Amino acid sequence: DTTVKYAEDIERIMASTTDTSLTDEELAEMQTTFKHFDKDKSGSLAVHEVMAALRAVDVELEMEQAEALMASTTKTIHHL
Repeated sequence: DTTVKYAEDIERIMASTTDTSLTDEELAEMQTTFKHFDKDKSGSLAVHEVMAALRAVDVELEMEQAEALMASTTKTIHHL
């Protein structure tokens, strides 16, 4: 599955790190940003939504590159 599920993945990442010093403001900004790119309001980001998010910060990927990135990221997140 090449989607990033916000609640599950972010919580897992935060729980696995020793530096959990995100402020409430930073966490709220992350949530707002995620929701902005979650166009279908599914609670997860599909490959095309991740590509849009990356384009917003001037990172251009081909579909195959984005799919590989998502597969690698999802694997890493689920193994934390």
